[in-house]
Amino acid sequence: MPREGPNQLTSKGYRNSRMRRALFLLIGADGLVGRHLSAALPAGDTARTYHHEPPGDGLRLDITDADAVRAAITDVRPRVVFLAAAVAYVERCERELEATRRVNVEAPRVTAESTAASDALLVVFSSEYVFDGTAGRSPERAGFRPNRLADGRP
Repeated sequence: MPREGPNQLTSKGYRNSRMRRALFLLIGADGLVGRHLSAALPAGDTARTYHHEPPGDGLRLDITDADAVRAAITDVRPRVVFLAAAVAYVERCERELEATRRVNVEAPRVTAESTAASDALLVVFSSEYVFDGTAGRSPERAGFRPNRLADGRP
């Protein structure tokens, strides 16, 4: 059960929050990529979300809650959204197809739509795991279709 607290994000916005506008919104600050981005982004201009317990003024966000994602983008009104949240472990992606799809496909779709509606720039990250290796070393060539593993489809 999520902890109730001053920075708990609900579909109606942040509970008891003194949320201010931030230049950057970092979604997934507690992941590998998110931790590196968090260190690089200016503290005073960045709102950070965490899947687990947020430190200090961090915000808890379940990216599979579409209303909460929309509320975060609407409340923060960032100029740039960094989406660093994802299920990146291949074994988990293969084992938990539906959960992986919610995190790696549906949540980014909602984030992209909400970011576009707010006229902000969206920055996303990917990996070679969307390619299964059968195309050789140049999967970027025209006409290539990825053999998706990380989006919950075998």
